[in-house]
Amino acid sequence: TTTLAAGSYKTGQVIPINIQFNENVVVTGTPVLTLNTTPTHRVVNFTSVTANNARFDYTVQATDTASVLETLSTAALTLNGGTIKDIVGNVALLTLPTPTGAHSLSIGKTIVIDTTDPVAAIDTHPLAVTTSTSGNFTFSGTDAGGSGVSSFVCQLDAAAYAACTSPTNLTALAGGSHTFSVKAVDL
Repeated sequence: TTTLAAGSYKTGQVIPINIQFNENVVVTGTPVLTLNTTPTHRVVNFTSVTANNARFDYTVQATDTASVLETLSTAALTLNGGTIKDIVGNVALLTLPTPTGAHSLSIGKTIVIDTTDPVAAIDTHPLAVTTSTSGNFTFSGTDAGGSGVSSFVCQLDAAAYAACTSPTNLTALAGGSHTFSVKAVDL
């Protein structure tokens, strides 16, 4: 499980993952947990233990993606030279729930790893040289491999970016050159 809310997480964010055992455990060394991220399956070090929960803190890396964050397999928890035992010294069972199955990391909430920024494109615009005091723009966005485009923000000249929709019609423009920019906003 994780204590984080369902949603999309970006580069640098820490996702605490708790592996729950049937009884209190003592952990020595640095067991590891392998996640289903692509293009690299991230191996996350053990962080701490509280009662029957072993915690692994995963920090999202710049190229990581996962449409649904999950452990890599039922064998994704390994000792890596450490130990996980109950309080009387019995070795803990390391087999995890089947990914996306009952009691798995993704059951009950979807954690998306999305480090891909969406891209906006201006589809139509006024002529490069015009004497008009208005301009109509249409634009679109894509998010290949990401979580999708939720909205857009636009900028005219050096003004701050502000929420906008396509099409956008700018009116009462002063004479001279103007620069219109648009950015797609991630889900």
